[in-house]
Amino acid sequence: MAMKRAGLTLAQIQSMTAGPRPDLHSIVAAQIQVLEAREREVAAARELLASILSRIERSEPIDVATFCSLIRQGENAMSQVKLDALASQYMSPEQNLAFREAVQALPADFDAEAHDKKWQALSARIKAALPLDPASPAAQAFLDEWDELAAPYIAACSAEALKGVSNMHEHIEEWDREVDAPFDAEVFRFHQAAQRARDAMHGPADR
Repeated sequence: MAMKRAGLTLAQIQSMTAGPRPDLHSIVAAQIQVLEAREREVAAARELLASILSRIERSEPIDVATFCSLIRQGENAMSQVKLDALASQYMSPEQNLAFREAVQALPADFDAEAHDKKWQALSARIKAALPLDPASPAAQAFLDEWDELAAPYIAACSAEALKGVSNMHEHIEEWDREVDAPFDAEVFRFHQAAQRARDAMHGPADR
């Protein structure tokens, strides 16, 4: 309970108590990053509302469409802050840095927002098709689409970055719905099942 009051997550508490010599420095440092991210999130929300209030006080017209557009801009910024906080919980500092470098290394013409929309659309189609035999042709076709969407990130990521991302997604049930991710835990677990089915049929491929 003392650790919980200090702001540590259940996963961090488990890590600290599982072995005789927990990496206390890394755990505390990661939690400080989480708290700093939360501070940035609150600051971003305050700045957004202050901007809207200032425009109202200047008698500038704020219709519903403009108001919603401003909120969406703020939500996008806060979603990134939340994602950064999550990454700090499940990735080592080295993995987190490697992933950030990988994102920056994506081609200049890579449209992350459009890419996420494609992933969201695929996720919705998978969700609508469940339950589905992971070895079925339909499931394997979904897996092909998934791999195609993942390819730009995999190409840009180092082995260290991929290890961190993999660990984060292995705990997806702990943070599902906390951020605006392109897929939820159910869809991700289906993807894993479809991949295992493919490996059983053809043998594991180098990925």
